Amino acid sequence: MKRGTLELKQIVDAVEMLRNRISERFPASGLASHSSELLGFAQTLQNNGKKLVRVSIGIRIGSWLGGASVIALILVPYFLLVKTQSGIETLPNFLQSLEAVITVIAGTSAAVIAMISIKRSHIRRKALGLLQELREMAHVIDMLQFSKSPAVVMFPLKATASSRPSSENLSAPEMFRYLSYCGDRSALIGKLAVVIGGWVPDPAVLSTADAVEDLASDLERKMLSKLLLLEQLNQRIKPIQ
Repeated sequence: MKRGTLELKQIVDAVEMLRNRISERFPASGLASHSSELLGFAQTLQNNGKKLVRVSIGIRIGSWLGGASVIALILVPYFLLVKTQSGIETLPNFLQSLEAVITVIAGTSAAVIAMISIKRSHIRRKALGLLQELREMAHVIDMLQFSKSPAVVMFPLKATASSRPSSENLSAPEMFRYLSYCGDRSALIGKLAVVIGGWVPDPAVLSTADAVEDLASDLERKMLSKLLLLEQLNQRIKPIQ
């Protein structure tokens, strides 16, 4: 591993280790099944790499053939306008066609740039699709810990028809571990977003990757605030015990 760089393999290993820990401690929870989904996503990134954000050979060939065809169809007729007399090109005819040729060159250059932009937009769309999946995963983590609040431990109430007994039956140590896992998963999602952003040096992709990383960081801080409340609760209970 190079110093100062992210290695996708190590991120995948961390995701797998976290998935195993969650499955062992909370096997029947939604967090366990969602951890498997994140691991599958990370392994897909590892197995396919940058191929996930590359255009197909057909699109590449089509774009360049299209650009070459535009150049051939527009440039060749204008070059044929240069008349010859006795096999020698006359200067007046050449000067008359020069302005038109320059205009055509500008037009064909624009056509080539358009073809390249089509390829780049395809790559951008693929990368943004992967980042959108990570964004949704981050929000799912937030939903999974939505009812996991220190208030449930501090102020226990009877379960009602609308409450979830499974959420309220967690002890303080179990809830601490559960929220810790949620925070770790959010951090790993942010790292995966950074890797995808590094694959595609496109302003829109980099901006979206930063947004996903910021979202993951915000959720991690949210989890940390809950963990601090649980720690404070634990410190208050210890003297009583």
